[in-house]
Amino acid sequence: MDMIVSPRGIVDIERPGQGVLDLSQAGFGQALLDFAMFCSDQELECVGKQKKKGTSPKRLWVSEHPENLYDKARPVLERCVREGLSLPAARAPYLCRDTKRSSWPSAGMTRNTDLLTPPWRTSMLPL
Repeated sequence: MDMIVSPRGIVDIERPGQGVLDLSQAGFGQALLDFAMFCSDQELECVGKQKKKGTSPKRLWVSEHPENLYDKARPVLERCVREGLSLPAARAPYLCRDTKRSSWPSAGMTRNTDLLTPPWRTSMLPL
């Protein structure tokens, strides 16, 4: 039976080496490319709102700069390729069912968000 594992909670997006290695050594050959690792539902919920105090000004918010999604995902993608872990399926981030967002346009978003149409072509990825 083929199984696809979710790397969420196992792979650290800043330092993916050990997590991806753990998945590979556990016998998994496939993983889900979970874009929610890079842009959570809570981040989408807070688009356009003032950030909490103590949040690093250097932090890249994918929800506000979707063109940088590939840059955030690149370390995970490269490590998966190096360890022979394929990524045959992907999951896009979405708003929670109980979202408090009542106006998409006021948050600078549309229902057809930029997060769902990545700035790169999938044929360019060596997966």
